[in-house]
Amino acid sequence: MTEKFNISLIGAGLMGRGIGLSLLRDGFALAVHDTNPEAIAELKELGARVAETVVDAAAQLFVITCLPSIAGIESVYDVLIPNATEDAVLIDCSTSDPALTRRLGQRAAVKPARNWTSCRYA
Repeated sequence: MTEKFNISLIGAGLMGRGIGLSLLRDGFALAVHDTNPEAIAELKELGARVAETVVDAAAQLFVITCLPSIAGIESVYDVLIPNATEDAVLIDCSTSDPALTRRLGQRAAVKPARNWTSCRYA
């Protein structure tokens, strides 16, 4: 059996919840953060660890974000980028603006070996 990676999910709304459920079903170790405790309740019941803060979530190798607004995306990445490990892979699945995605990618790439992926075509 191969080792499953530790993954953080920030944002457990409609899309994030589905991603989290799929990851847990497939046996991945998942930490989940959302400002709404009700959003993470089901994922927690299924074995996800609660990441109390964005900094806590940033400790994982893979960090997936599914956020509902451009302001929310920017505020999370203001904390996430400087606190993520240097080998972290940051994956944004939010519905966003392509210019914001490019700016965040440039900011994330400042640290050596930092990886940035957007689930959108930008």
